[in-house]
Amino acid sequence: RLMGLSVRHAVPLGVQLPEAVMYELINGSPCPQWEAYTVHDDELRRNMQTLLDMAANYNLDGSASAAEDPLSCLDLVFTVYEASPFPDVGPEPTAPAAAEAKAKAEAEAETEAKAEAKAKVKATAVVREVALVEGGESKEVTASNVKEYVALACRRRLL
Repeated sequence: RLMGLSVRHAVPLGVQLPEAVMYELINGSPCPQWEAYTVHDDELRRNMQTLLDMAANYNLDGSASAAEDPLSCLDLVFTVYEASPFPDVGPEPTAPAAAEAKAKAEAEAETEAKAEAKAKVKATAVVREVALVEGGESKEVTASNVKEYVALACRRRLL
């Protein structure tokens, strides 16, 4: 609304929006270049480029087996973790949902480094797992779909 009023009355907002946000506002669709979503996050850009480089070096002509997919060892799925700086915001989980979440957490054996990083974030925020696509919790990231994952993850991070 604020942007619409600004345009209608020819009053500049004085805010410089990232290229990806402007693209979506003007075109009504996601920006096709994933890099546009990482303009202000060099670490995210490097990490996503590393995933793409790993996939680019993988043999996709059909002669390589799925076990050789360099991304399969990363155990990535189409989800991201988001932190809220406001731990008291949001509805309380119901007893069945809390029990289900606990069972799921216990069933998933995380690596020590991942657990440590998560613990640091939990000290100051509430962390939740968000699916990037429907059924993203079970959709594995592979060399053949890594471009889709990178675009969705970068877009989610910025917006």
